[in-house]
Amino acid sequence: MTAKKTARKKRRKYGGSKINFEKLVLAAYHVIAGDSPAVIAERTGVTDRQVRNWKRHAMWPQAIAEAEKRWFPETKHAAMATIGRSIRKGNVAVAQWFAERQIEQLAPPKVRNEHTGADGKPIEHKHAVSVNVYIPENGRGS
Repeated sequence: MTAKKTARKKRRKYGGSKINFEKLVLAAYHVIAGDSPAVIAERTGVTDRQVRNWKRHAMWPQAIAEAEKRWFPETKHAAMATIGRSIRKGNVAVAQWFAERQIEQLAPPKVRNEHTGADGKPIEHKHAVSVNVYIPENGRGS
């Protein structure tokens, strides 16, 4: 098989044309953001099917990594700014939530429940099953 035929076969398998990596990264960003395939297709200018094909493409993990590298720090800063504004407005619940997650000494204790029976042995379970069979007066099952 010639190189040209191999390339054509690969293009058919993954959506028909050469992959535009920038569109792939944009689609990956929208996937991370939780958008549906229809929304991703609309925003990247392709079909739903193309988006599904991209998710199976060998370059998809690279596109996800690139999207996280480009936009995650920005998203993190925006979230921190929003939390900061909320705290400055006097939202005590948000301040407490934030402090518990950022300052180790303020973190709530980790709770772990263990259910055991007498003397630390496993809890015994007994199941009773009763079956009622109805037989009509005429003796036929149906």
